[in-house]
Amino acid sequence: MKRNFVRAFVLHDLSKHETTILLVKYVVVNCSATDEVMVYGSNKEKNSNDAFLAYPVDTLGSEYYAVTHSPSEQPCEMMVIGVEDGTTVNITYPNNANVGVTYGKVTYGAGDTQTLTLNRFDTYQAQSVGDLSGAHVVSDKPVVMFSGNQLTNVNPLDPNGAGGTRDHMVDQLMPVKTWGKEFGYVATGGRTVGDDIKILVSEDATTIKVSCSSGLSHTFTKDAGEFAEYHSPSSIVCSVSADKPIMLTVITLSGLSGSL
Repeated sequence: MKRNFVRAFVLHDLSKHETTILLVKYVVVNCSATDEVMVYGSNKEKNSNDAFLAYPVDTLGSEYYAVTHSPSEQPCEMMVIGVEDGTTVNITYPNNANVGVTYGKVTYGAGDTQTLTLNRFDTYQAQSVGDLSGAHVVSDKPVVMFSGNQLTNVNPLDPNGAGGTRDHMVDQLMPVKTWGKEFGYVATGGRTVGDDIKILVSEDATTIKVSCSSGLSHTFTKDAGEFAEYHSPSSIVCSVSADKPIMLTVITLSGLSGSL
């Protein structure tokens, strides 16, 4: 490929599976190059689409926390992908309402730990009606992790989603070792309904401070696996700081009655 050249590869849906649970073999694509490249994925369905930036293997880690949106019209979900044979993965599900993941004949609920062994290119997807935010994944070798929602409406002013659009959500997650303590947030441009801010914590007694140009101010104290969440109006800038590493995520709100 030449510099500044973009090439797209289309993968058709080769892995139909039940909407309940799940160990399935998805198609895993291994991209390698003789020089540095950027790779991103786009998951398209009728009237729905989301995309993610793929991280290089040398940036992967062995500890992650999932982030999803709740309440959700369809399941919250997460996926772990092995990159080395014989990888042991422990998943501790969060203490959120209605969390339930069934693998085989065993159902794992809030606070339960599930242990898996993944080989290179093995995939494991978990789905739950309850929020999977804070699901803690620890492995003895680096893994890839995704999380999001099969389909959801994001509207904190109307949690039932009346009058709002719905979309699939997915993102590749950054390992805990890459988290930081200082963030700047700018509201999504061209929108009027604002954003949903969700902040994940990996250490107990983490204090988070949010200060925005609108005068909006929040202070949270959370323990490992917990999250802070708030609605941020459009057209503002915020500073987010913490005394211990955090992961800050921004979810653009759904359009309401033709609004942006």
